[in-house]
Amino acid sequence: MSKNRFLFNKYVLVMAVSGTLFAPLPVLSNDKGPVVDQLCASCHSLTNLERSAGYSQQDWQTLISYMVDAGADTALNKDISAYLAEHYPVNTKRESKVVTGDLKLNFKYWQVPTLGQRARDPVQGKNGIIWWVGQWGNILGRLDPQTGDMKEYTLPSGTYAHSVSLDKNQTPWFLGNKNGTVGYLDLKTEKFKVFKMPATRILVYLMRPEYFGLPSSIAI
Repeated sequence: MSKNRFLFNKYVLVMAVSGTLFAPLPVLSNDKGPVVDQLCASCHSLTNLERSAGYSQQDWQTLISYMVDAGADTALNKDISAYLAEHYPVNTKRESKVVTGDLKLNFKYWQVPTLGQRARDPVQGKNGIIWWVGQWGNILGRLDPQTGDMKEYTLPSGTYAHSVSLDKNQTPWFLGNKNGTVGYLDLKTEKFKVFKMPATRILVYLMRPEYFGLPSSIAI
């Protein structure tokens, strides 16, 4: 088996497992662009790459490890990070600019109860309550910014939610990034209702409930 074909098969395997294989790729192509585009676009817009400040290959590898398990020292990881470092190197697009004169900013932050959970994607409802997910800690969190009171709910085993969205009733919906589920927290009973996606291997990560007032438009 040729090296190119071997690498391609590894790409296809990873992309199929993660649910990102949408279009056929040239089997013997040395161009990593289509592979990178499909892997990256499976979770977010490719404009994120265009707008980025760019990274070295090592820093791209670190960033990739936060999003998908491509193996710490695999050919896949090295090829993708090398491509990204070549086409999206460090640049000054988002370089900070010094503001002249006095400037005063006030930041307010809260320490989540469980450390190391990778708290992310907070969303604030019309009632002022802020919800977040702790992806690595398998947590759904609630914060009342007026009082500072926080409560964490342990999500069903294997969920590892990517994000949380609120419907028109302010009900928090979450997506099981790891186990292919969609669910919500019943605010009255404080119990979870979970729906399993029909496919056995599927990646779910984003909802747009604002479109219809309900958690529709699930990205997979």
